[in-house]
Amino acid sequence: MEDDEKMQALYVPAYGDSLPRRIEIRKEHELWDLQKLVGGDVEPLDIYENTTIWCNAEGLYECIPNRAIFATPWQEEAGFLSQFDFKTPVKTGDFFTVLHGDLVVLGIDENSYGERSRGLTEPELKLYEHYFTEISRPLSGEFAILALQHGGKDEAARLRVPANAFKSLEDFGGRTSADMDIAPEEGHEEIDDSWLDGIDEEDRF
Repeated sequence: MEDDEKMQALYVPAYGDSLPRRIEIRKEHELWDLQKLVGGDVEPLDIYENTTIWCNAEGLYECIPNRAIFATPWQEEAGFLSQFDFKTPVKTGDFFTVLHGDLVVLGIDENSYGERSRGLTEPELKLYEHYFTEISRPLSGEFAILALQHGGKDEAARLRVPANAFKSLEDFGGRTSADMDIAPEEGHEEIDDSWLDGIDEEDRF
């Protein structure tokens, strides 16, 4: 693998009314580049299939508010729980959380062991550009924090985005993994475990 191999990513600055912009991450130095961009240790948040938003792990305490995150249709379908009570399943458009500090979006390589990152496809870039421009807008994190401070969780829960405002990957010419034939990683063959069908469950282990 070449040291200068790059991955397409989306960078979402925290300061002012900055819009997301496309950048490149060095594949061989991914962790270093991510830490430099977010200003510290990183942690993930998934809001769409096969992609991850990387943010500062200590952002709540060390960084300014960036974006309010509103639950996507994928999060609703996947059964994500409200960050207010960790019991109620979210609905599309519900206020989910606030991410602090600069953000970086990358894809997840499902064909690799350990779920390594990959560059975003053009449809994924467009999907996230739409999300961080029309759904999770610049300064939305600050507005959500103010709502929490002045009205508490009830006021914050009133922050919503109409479900019909969301776009899907297919809207930008992409396909979800459910629509794709996922091939095993090169050099690794699929495991044939059909022989287990002829063994009683209690005798398998």
